[in-house]
Amino acid sequence: MKLELVLSSILKICTIISIGLIMLGITLLFVKGDSLGYPIDILIDPYTPVNTGALDYSMLYKGLIMLEGLSIIMLGLIVMVATPVLRIILGILVLIFEEDRICLAVAITTLILILLAILLVPRIV
Repeated sequence: MKLELVLSSILKICTIISIGLIMLGITLLFVKGDSLGYPIDILIDPYTPVNTGALDYSMLYKGLIMLEGLSIIMLGLIVMVATPVLRIILGILVLIFEEDRICLAVAITTLILILLAILLVPRIV
């Protein structure tokens, strides 16, 4: 029972951190009026060409150092996506100690599929 409490606390904390980062990024975006060289009017346009596929990780690192809104928003999104992955990894560790081979196989398969979807599918499409 304590383990489920720890896992749920980790998920809550990661979600709060993610939301906080996204809100901070949005605030910085509107305060500065631009981010990573993109003016605010392009960024808020529903048909903007700027999306997570157009931004690379080198921009993320440089933008975080310079407190760029888009970079902080991207970091918040990364934390949000990493949260359920972290939960599965922690669940795998628990299942290893419990020696539940069937559930462990399902959890590992789920983790592999999620990682493939995150890392491989965007490069294909």
